[in-house]
Amino acid sequence: MLLALTSLIGCAPQDAEVSAHWFTWLAANSSPSVEENSIDGMLEEATAFECSGRGWDSDTNDWEGGYIGPANEYLTAGQYVGGDCAPDDGSCDAAALAAECEDINNTYFHTFLQDDGFYAMQGELESYRSEAYINSENDFQLSVHQSLDNGEDFRFQFTIAADFAPVECIDQNGETVVQYVDDKEWIGQWSDTEDGYSIYYLNAGSYQLNPSSTDDYWFLVSEWNSGFGSAKFSSDEFNVLPGEYGDYEHVEDYEDNTREALFSNSSHFLAVSDRSDLTDATIQDTYAAYSDKLSNYAETWGEEMSSTAGATSTDGNYVFSQKVEDNQWRELDAGISGLDGWMELHHSWVRVKDNTSFEPGSVVEGDFQIMMGGLDSGSRLLVIGTFKVEDLRDDPWGYTFFEDEKREENNTPFCDGSTIE
Repeated sequence: MLLALTSLIGCAPQDAEVSAHWFTWLAANSSPSVEENSIDGMLEEATAFECSGRGWDSDTNDWEGGYIGPANEYLTAGQYVGGDCAPDDGSCDAAALAAECEDINNTYFHTFLQDDGFYAMQGELESYRSEAYINSENDFQLSVHQSLDNGEDFRFQFTIAADFAPVECIDQNGETVVQYVDDKEWIGQWSDTEDGYSIYYLNAGSYQLNPSSTDDYWFLVSEWNSGFGSAKFSSDEFNVLPGEYGDYEHVEDYEDNTREALFSNSSHFLAVSDRSDLTDATIQDTYAAYSDKLSNYAETWGEEMSSTAGATSTDGNYVFSQKVEDNQWRELDAGISGLDGWMELHHSWVRVKDNTSFEPGSVVEGDFQIMMGGLDSGSRLLVIGTFKVEDLRDDPWGYTFFEDEKREENNTPFCDGSTIE
């Protein structure tokens, strides 16, 4: 039996050295892990946030359904934040409990802790399996596994487009020519201040709302997606929270005028909305001012996670942060579609060291931050860390890319075979 177990453990690949810290906030009333009690030992030692407004119901003379604050006696070694007092509990300080929720109730952007009770946990990653590949579409993929209580599993993965460089075909004096979208190589522009790293935003799923109609969604085309991330923590499944082009979670509050406009255009991170005269010398000054303003907002909103929600590791080595891409390098045109004139707020990215080769056998080293939201719940998950792959593997399940195959077969090369010098 011991020999068989040793063999089984030995079969688990460790393609990457990963040092990381994870944080999760499981929604008390929508998390499958909470409903199934699949990691009960961990939940009993969690921090229970109860700032949802639930408490004592005087009509039923009992706690409201879904309440997880003090007096529910679920936690064995954890701690409570917020909650309410039963009317016959003379030792309970209602004012003190309300004060514990004050910072949460004052959050502006990351407001999820107001929506439900949450069981918050964090820990150092203890990986028993990691797999790193370059696949047949030239995407770099890393997946990592950790064991949880009761035989449950935690795994997360990210994928980045190793050759990410959006291009387009244009007509130039009757000849088809290929050029970078917005005339510059995106990774180079994004990475200008990354100090020796190239950054890939996990932006799959990003969208803009039409400023003229918030019912009209403009999703980024797939060629503009540089990465994606997902995870499963016990029974909770997560997808990455990608870059944002506005405070769209609260767009109805802007429409109802219960929130002040962030900029001149309500909830949108749109720096240049009036494009009637692109020669106006004040446009760039206004653009720069909006960029500075969003950067200041981002720092404050980041503290809503790092401090208020507790997204800072106990040793202080892993701290949630946010990045702003203002896109000032993109030439403005007359239309508001596209990315020119729009600013972006990012919570999820992967960085790799400059001049990294993604060829099989190469070394790939970098760091990451991935913020994720529950697929079927209000839960959140955050992973921050570093990785190093010593010997990148080729995907053994690779396949021929159909578009390339058909282009070669029919002699119809992309952009008539034009290449970027």
